[in-house]
Amino acid sequence: MIDYELDKYSQFRISPDGSSARGFNYRTGALAQFDLLQNPSVRRVIDGGAFENEREVVEALDFVMNFMVVAGADSTALVKDLYKGIQSATDDLNLTVLTTLACNFSCYYCYEKREPGRMGGQVRSRVLELLETRLPNLTRASINWYGGEPLLVKDAIVDITAHVRDQCNAAGVAFRSKMISNCYLLDRGVAQDLSRAGVDEVQVSFDGPMEIHDIIRHQSGKPTFNRIVENIVNASEFFKIIIRVNISERNSERIDELLDQLASAGVADFAIIYFANLHANGVGCSDMSEPELNDMIKTSKFVSQSLEYKRSALRKGFKVRTPLATTNICSAVVEGGFVIEPTGAVQKCYLDVGSSAESIGKIGSKGLAAIPISTIQKYNRRKWTSFSPFEDPECLACVALPICYSGCPWEAMRGRPKADRCHPLRSELSQYLNFFFDSLDSGAEFDPVMKTLQMRSSSFASATN
Repeated sequence: MIDYELDKYSQFRISPDGSSARGFNYRTGALAQFDLLQNPSVRRVIDGGAFENEREVVEALDFVMNFMVVAGADSTALVKDLYKGIQSATDDLNLTVLTTLACNFSCYYCYEKREPGRMGGQVRSRVLELLETRLPNLTRASINWYGGEPLLVKDAIVDITAHVRDQCNAAGVAFRSKMISNCYLLDRGVAQDLSRAGVDEVQVSFDGPMEIHDIIRHQSGKPTFNRIVENIVNASEFFKIIIRVNISERNSERIDELLDQLASAGVADFAIIYFANLHANGVGCSDMSEPELNDMIKTSKFVSQSLEYKRSALRKGFKVRTPLATTNICSAVVEGGFVIEPTGAVQKCYLDVGSSAESIGKIGSKGLAAIPISTIQKYNRRKWTSFSPFEDPECLACVALPICYSGCPWEAMRGRPKADRCHPLRSELSQYLNFFFDSLDSGAEFDPVMKTLQMRSSSFASATN
């Protein structure tokens, strides 16, 4: 009989009466609830024992495959191999394309340097040439539209997306396109044009209930909340809608008001929602005043707040994005991840947009084959594609390593304290497991595209990513 042992990345919580257990494996993404009375051998293994015979192994095969490894196997080596394989892959092209750095809003916390330029025809052509150059070696391609406000140059989005989609379809390459927008310009006609071109997902941010949102995300002093809500309700016919709620000191006590306003407009019927704390990063944050910086919330403090927001959202009928994604590696550190500015300058990370010192070159007539063009640009690219989350002993020993990978690489390279980079599941696993299962018991479902679980409690159930 093959001997198995618990994977070091498996974590369990046994009910007070000892009748059931909830488990999560950070490496495989398996989340399960099982009856220990019906599975006494599983209880023995969780307590540090072993299966006594092959029949027990077969009877608990799901548990074995998701929470155990062959005795003596190096789980961390498996994580390293998976990470390095994804990082070095050349068959996946992930472009973040900024049509402009200009914006029709003036959010005080924007981390980008606002510039008036728009993406011109030459840069658009070279984006297409880039795809054509790489297409024979690709299995997947994606374009993430960003800005500034990308819809200020809507025709670039429509033209490039449609062309890339058609080329990928003809070549048998999987293609996706999504957009991050304030959605003020996303009327029904614009939504139809984008959908026909191949955009299939839109993310929009809110900064609290209407009263606060209209102060922060205004257009030359004019309110924007109602128009944005109307636009995303109409756009839900064409796109998956993701809502990001920016949490700051000024709105943290009023998130329920926002959720009620969105739910009353019907947004809960289609939107997937998540909550993010405002914190200083990116080029533009250097221009923020001290009062504005004081409005930020440290990630370490935010963790304790986020679950209450999620619970409230679920009660009001929203689908909630959860942090259970595994092998969710930042596109900046992979070979095929690039950020293209409106001028054609190329970065690895969107937080470096506008910083010539961090650029890895400029898109040329042969696509990215023309870059990098200097020693420093070669260094800039190499520091990202060689970034390793396995150098830090504390991270290497952490149970959350397979879903965290040392946190945001941009922040890690700049020495941001680990307490503000650590994944919430490292310290809050019990709370998250209770949240997941209590929510599922109450009938909630989680979005499978976000690599989360859809299941109902049973004697044993699991999902792997």
